[in-house]
Amino acid sequence: MSELVPVKQKAQTIRQMLDKQQGELARAVPRHIDPARFVRTTLTVIMQNQKLLDCTPQSIVGSMMQAGAWGLELDPGLGQAYLVPYYDRRNDRTLAQLQIGYQGMIALALRSQQVKKVIARAVYEKDTFHYSFGLEEKLEHVPCADEDPGPLTYVYAVAALDSGDKQFDVMSKAEVEKVRKRSRAADSGPWVTDYDSMAKKTVVRRLCKFLPKSTELAQVIAREERFERGEEVVDLEGFTVEAIPVQQEQLPAAATPAAPSLLDQVETAAANPKKK
Repeated sequence: MSELVPVKQKAQTIRQMLDKQQGELARAVPRHIDPARFVRTTLTVIMQNQKLLDCTPQSIVGSMMQAGAWGLELDPGLGQAYLVPYYDRRNDRTLAQLQIGYQGMIALALRSQQVKKVIARAVYEKDTFHYSFGLEEKLEHVPCADEDPGPLTYVYAVAALDSGDKQFDVMSKAEVEKVRKRSRAADSGPWVTDYDSMAKKTVVRRLCKFLPKSTELAQVIAREERFERGEEVVDLEGFTVEAIPVQQEQLPAAATPAAPSLLDQVETAAANPKKK
């Protein structure tokens, strides 16, 4: 029972941080995201992962604010963005790191008016797969119908542009592994629980470098590249790192929900989960 007390205290601290930042959150998120539901989802994710409860509240809220500003949901089922804990040895603390999923990368790519469609697929050992680059680029993938198609061998992404042109990129499992090993979260979070999705995200990101980009997508690509180089990109104190300006389509200040209402919804959702 004593172990439950620190957990409750940590959750209470995070709730207090949300209380202080809920007005800023409501102004930061785009119209398609409901702030109350966004916070409920975030708290649910945190309560389901003991390691996230060990993260500094500032890094949790900062990562949440960043995801909200980019219009990306933290619901793991959507695969848009994740909160991943990692240990900061330099300062002896655990931090929450925002990690973008491949669905989130695609959502950002589609914000460019010139990009009409982006797909990403995984290739397995028993699949039929051929591709070639050059003056006449070709890509053929016939998935194996067996229940066990074998281990992952490649991932690829294809983008259809408004001009009618199509672009694609392919990465081998070895290339994906090089990227994974550079990540601070190489052995935790979605790289462990959703490896294939992270592999597809990796090839989508590389393809997106050569596509027309929205402002948010350009920021995400630059951020992840800095992260891979070992630079500190986590927002810890007051959301000054990776700050995103409020866009015209975002919620006006007048639409900010009242503090008691938002926190009441969060607490109720955490304390009384829905029964099947």
